[in-house]
Amino acid sequence: MRTIRCPECGKRFVGSDNIVMSLMNTLNHKECSNFHPKVILDEGTYKGITDKYSFFKDYRIVN
Repeated sequence: MRTIRCPECGKRFVGSDNIVMSLMNTLNHKECSNFHPKVILDEGTYKGITDKYSFFKDYRIVN
């Protein structure tokens, strides 16, 4: 399984992390995000976001 890190804090995302996704498909922890509200495309848990969008299929958490 491949993982993604938050570009702000550098920590790897885990399934229960609350994240936001920008219009450029960049993922950040919600608490680290400095995105303007207009550029936030989606928000939720890391597991929820990676399951929802097919282009994150290589980064999904499989349980």
